[in-house]
Amino acid sequence: MATGRIEKGQPLAKAISAAAWNRAQDAADVVLGVQSGFAGDARTLYAGASNIVLVKNDSGSEVKASGILGVSGIEDTGLDANNEMPSICRTPVITGTTPTAANHASNFVVTLEPIAAGKVGRAAVAGTVAFRLESSSISHKFATVKDSSTLSAKSAENGLLRILARSTVGQSSWRWAVGVLDIAPEPVLHRLCKTSSAFNKNTLGNVNVWETGSAPNETQNSGEILFNVVNKYANIASGKFVSVALHKNGYWYVVAAECS
Repeated sequence: MATGRIEKGQPLAKAISAAAWNRAQDAADVVLGVQSGFAGDARTLYAGASNIVLVKNDSGSEVKASGILGVSGIEDTGLDANNEMPSICRTPVITGTTPTAANHASNFVVTLEPIAAGKVGRAAVAGTVAFRLESSSISHKFATVKDSSTLSAKSAENGLLRILARSTVGQSSWRWAVGVLDIAPEPVLHRLCKTSSAFNKNTLGNVNVWETGSAPNETQNSGEILFNVVNKYANIASGKFVSVALHKNGYWYVVAAECS
C-alpha cells in the first residue's frame, strides 16, 4: 500500500505499514503541536507568540466583528509559584473596554468575531485587519480610537492603524477600510498651517496645512486640512500662519500664531 490507505474489508494488521503509521503519527504531532521525540505534556502545548489574542469584553455590551476595544488589563489568573505552566502562559486573556482617546490611542485591539458582553473572543493586536472607519479627510493615512465607540475607528494624522484602503470618505458615517495594525509610528509633533477664517479663542476650527516647498516660501498642501484644532489662547484672524502641536489626547492645539 504505497498510500497507506485501507481498502474496504482489508485486515488492519496487513494494511498498515510502518511508514504509513509513522506518517499518521507525524501528522498528529503537527496538529497537537508536539515535536517528534518529546512527550506531549503541557509544556509542549504552549502556542507561542501570536498576533491574535483572547480578549474579554468588559465594555458592557456586545462588540461586533471588526470592532474596537481598548486594552485595560489582563484577566486575573491568580498567583501560583509552583505551577510550571500557568494558564496565562498557554492562553493569555486580556481585558477589553470601551475605548477613549486619552487612555487607549496607543493600546487597542480589533475584534475578529462578535463578542457578547462579559464573554471572551478573538482579537488582533497586529497584522492586516478590516475595520469600520469614520474618515474626515482623505489626507489622513492613519486611524485611531473614537471616544466611547466600540463600533468604529476614526481617521487621524497618526495612529496604530495604518490605512491601506478605504471605500469612500464620509464626514458623518463609517465606511469599510483595510489597514495594518502595528506599533505606533513616530508622531508628527508640529505642523505649519494657515487659517482660512477667523479662529477665536476657546473654539475648535479647521486649518489648512502649509508645508509644500522650501522654507521660508512654503505653499499650501493640496487638500490637506487639520480638523477640530483647539485654540486655547487668543483670537486669530483669517489668513494667518499658525503652528499646531499634537497632544496625547489626540487633538491638535494651536501653540503659536502670526501676529494680527
